[in-house]
Amino acid sequence: MSAESHRTQISMIDTVSALLPIVTAVIRDRPLLYMHLEGEDFDRGRMLSVITFYIPSKNVIYLFDILILKERAFTAIDNDGNSLKTILESPSLTKVVFDIRHGSDTLAFCYQTFVKGIRNIQLMESGSRWSNRYVLARIGACVMRDSTIPVELQKEWGRVCDRGVKLFHPVCHGRRMIFNERPLPRDITKFLVAQVMVLPDLFNVYCMKLEGPDDAEWRERIEQATRYWLVLSQRPNTHHEEIKSYNAPWDRKFFRAVDVFAPEDGVDYGVSCEHDVPMDDEYGLECFEKVWKAIT
Repeated sequence: MSAESHRTQISMIDTVSALLPIVTAVIRDRPLLYMHLEGEDFDRGRMLSVITFYIPSKNVIYLFDILILKERAFTAIDNDGNSLKTILESPSLTKVVFDIRHGSDTLAFCYQTFVKGIRNIQLMESGSRWSNRYVLARIGACVMRDSTIPVELQKEWGRVCDRGVKLFHPVCHGRRMIFNERPLPRDITKFLVAQVMVLPDLFNVYCMKLEGPDDAEWRERIEQATRYWLVLSQRPNTHHEEIKSYNAPWDRKFFRAVDVFAPEDGVDYGVSCEHDVPMDDEYGLECFEKVWKAIT
C-alpha cells in the first residue's frame, strides 16, 4: 500500500453541494467524530468561522467553512431531511471535543443548534486524576503528560500549535479576525487540524483510565459535569463569564443547579460514557501519524 493511502485527506467544505454528501454519510455510517470549533471570538453573539471534524475510520478531516456557508451550514438538508444540525444535535452520534463550552454557547445562540452526544476530554482528564481534580488542564499539558505520542512528535505538534497561536492570540499581538481570512492562512489551517489530530489518542488514554469498576462514580460525575456544561452554555440568561471557569464543576452544588434551570424533562443529552470502549494501544498514535503526513 502506498504512503499516500495512509495520509489523511483534509478538505475545506464551503458549498452546500460538498456538505450534504458528508451529512448523508455520517448519518448512515455513524462514525466516532472528533470535533473542534473556532471563530473570531467566543463572546455570545459572535459567529463561528470553522467547524473541524476528524473521522479516523474514514481517514478524513473536514473543515466546514461557516463564514462562507453561514446559516446554510445548519439548515441545508439532504434527501432524507438530515443536516449538519442533525448531526450536532443527535444524542446518539458521539462527538469528542476537548472543551465544548464556548462552542456550545455560540451554536445555541447564533445558529439555534443545541449540541448533544458530547464526550468532553478536559473533564475526562480531570476526573481521571488521583489528586487536584478541580484545576482544568489545557490541551498541550494533556498531550505532554498523558499522550502515547513520542516526545519528539509532541514537540513538533506543539510548534505547529504555537505558530497558529502567534497569529491570533492578542498576547502575541495576533488577530482573532485572522480566522475570517479566505483563503485561511496555512499556519491557521494547520492549527485547526492540530486541535483534532491528538483527540483520538487523548480520548483513548482517558477511556482506559476510567474503565475500571472502581471508576464508576467518576464516570457518572463526568457525565453530570458534561450535562451541566451543555445546559449552562445553552441557557438564555447565562452570562458569558460563567462558562469561562478554569475549575472543573465537581462540587455537587453545580449538579443541583442543573436541575434548577433544566429539570428532568426527558431530554437525552447523550453524555453517558458507559459504552465508550478503548481502542488498542496503537490507535491514537496511528491516527496522529496519518494526519501528520498530511500537514508536513
